Amino acid sequence: MIRLFSLSICSIALIAFDTVALPDLVESPGPRHALYLESMEKAVMSNKHVLLHFTAEHCPNPIVIQQFILEDSIIQAILEEHYIYVALNVSDKRPLSEEESYTTYSNLSIETHGARNADLEMTVFHENIQPYLVICDGHEALISDAKYIATKEELRLFLHDGIKRN
Repeated sequence: MIRLFSLSICSIALIAFDTVALPDLVESPGPRHALYLESMEKAVMSNKHVLLHFTAEHCPNPIVIQQFILEDSIIQAILEEHYIYVALNVSDKRPLSEEESYTTYSNLSIETHGARNADLEMTVFHENIQPYLVICDGHEALISDAKYIATKEELRLFLHDGIKRN
């Protein structure tokens, strides 16, 4: 009896979901903003990969990775030669312009740079964690990703592995 009841609730929910009208987002700028698109274009033109670093100010782990990048000359050289590096801060509170603001398919209003970066991470890469490092090509094809890197050596290995997968 309980099983039958849960099945009927699921079918009702599916019917209700099918009738919900989604907002028209064709005109929306969406999460793929200018910096992101420019990075993809540069990667294609320069035959490099893109390293996206989804970071947040409120979390110490992304800050540690940022320090690795700023302090380590070997990592800097790898990035300069083989990658287009883009740090995307999901806690960036700067407001988007009215033209850049949009509403997601789940009816969430995106009004800050950080919210747009978080939406990009969730929409394109299906993750919501910081730090999150993504190596992709200029056509958004995922090459490799990492959710946590504890040492400079791990970051170097991650970057070298991305180069090998070219």
